[in-house]
Amino acid sequence: MSVNKHAVVKEWVESYLSNAKIGFEYIDAYQGFRSVIPNYGDYVVKTDIVGNKTKWYTFGFVAVESLDIYSGDNNTTIRDSIDAFNDWLETQEKNKNYPDFGTNVTKYKISPLYNTADMSQVFEDKGLAKYVLMVRIEYVEKE
Repeated sequence: MSVNKHAVVKEWVESYLSNAKIGFEYIDAYQGFRSVIPNYGDYVVKTDIVGNKTKWYTFGFVAVESLDIYSGDNNTTIRDSIDAFNDWLETQEKNKNYPDFGTNVTKYKISPLYNTADMSQVFEDKGLAKYVLMVRIEYVEKE
C-alpha cells in the first residue's frame, strides 16, 4: 500500500510547530496561520538502471503574520521567526529525521530552497503579510 506523502509531510511539519495544527493547500488571513502547500508531490528526477527512482517532494511552508507598515521594526523580528523553519530543516537533515515515505524509500535529503522567507502577499485591510519558504525533500524509491 502506498504512503500518503502529503499527510506524512503535514504531520512532520506540525512537529516543528509544537503540536499546533496547520492547514494543507489553503491559506487563511489571520496572524499565526501556517500551511503546507505542495508544489510537486512525486516528481521523478531520474531512474537508475534497476528502476530505482530519485524523486522530489517540493512544498511551500506558508506563514501569515502581522505587517509593520510604519517603521518596519517588527518585520525583521517576524521574518527571523519564520526563517527559523530553515534552521529546523537543517537540524532534521543533520539528525536524519525525515518524514516516513514508506519502507521502499531510502536516501533522503532535505534542502531549503530559499535562504529567507519571501513576502508573497499583503493583506492591507488586516495589516498582515503572507510569507513563503520553499523546501525540497529528495529521496530514492526502490522498485
